[in-house]
Amino acid sequence: MIDVLEALMAGNDLPAISDILHPPHWHAGAECRKHPEITWFPVLGQPAAPAKRICAVCPVRLECLAWSVERAELDGIWGGLSTLERRRLRRTGAA
Repeated sequence: MIDVLEALMAGNDLPAISDILHPPHWHAGAECRKHPEITWFPVLGQPAAPAKRICAVCPVRLECLAWSVERAELDGIWGGLSTLERRRLRRTGAA
């Protein structure tokens, strides 16, 4: 589930209540759920590599990435890509 406290502490907007109450079906199989110690919403200066390593072996990585691109998620690591990497992906139309 989306970590609301982590999002608030990072200065991010709160997720939609529907996302909290009804996460996407693929979320149940996401590796990130097993790693609350990882920073999924790194701020400037925090490394993204630990989150990306977990994403690299996640069985629902592509679903996660597609979901985040479709919703234009502005923050965090989704599907193994950072905000900037997802922005580039959307710009090139590769998603």
